[in-house]
Amino acid sequence: MRRDHAPVGGRSGCSPGDVVVTCHACSDLQQLGRKNNSPGAVQPSLPSFPATCSTDRPQPVALVTISRALSAFARAGGKLLRWHGQADQLVPTQGTVDYRERVNRVSGGNRRVDDFYRLFLLPGVAHCGGGPGPQPTGELDALVNWVEKGQAPATLATSSADGSVTRNACRYPQVARFTGHGDPKAAANYRCVPA
Repeated sequence: MRRDHAPVGGRSGCSPGDVVVTCHACSDLQQLGRKNNSPGAVQPSLPSFPATCSTDRPQPVALVTISRALSAFARAGGKLLRWHGQADQLVPTQGTVDYRERVNRVSGGNRRVDDFYRLFLLPGVAHCGGGPGPQPTGELDALVNWVEKGQAPATLATSSADGSVTRNACRYPQVARFTGHGDPKAAANYRCVPA
């Protein structure tokens, strides 16, 4: 799996195993390669941007542009794993859900989209982590297993900071429901069910 390249706009020659980094505004994408210079950090190269990213001012990326990019990405065998904290104080969760629903509509429905794009909603998790809910753990491992071993994640492991609460976040549109038996703090006592 190549971790040094983040295809954007479907114009960069997506290859199987490429990693897609999603951001909320074009300016975030333009700055991404310049922000993290720490040793060992993944340094994505962003060789091309959609026309909507041609200015320095933040702009939402049009669904048409993204759906074309995702179609090319999917045809190339790419995989996208995305999570969103439902206590996000900056980016409303419903915007992410709405985006996924629109991608479903233009890309053949939830089952077809699930072949390349998995979304996980995390109750109690704030913007990019934090908050009272269990935080994602091992999301990169889940992506690597999907890309390299063909094991698509049905759930995403989460845990509280002290490890006392564990949950398996279910892939959208499913939700985790307590079985009614056992410790409600243990992931083993929850099942994924339709929302």
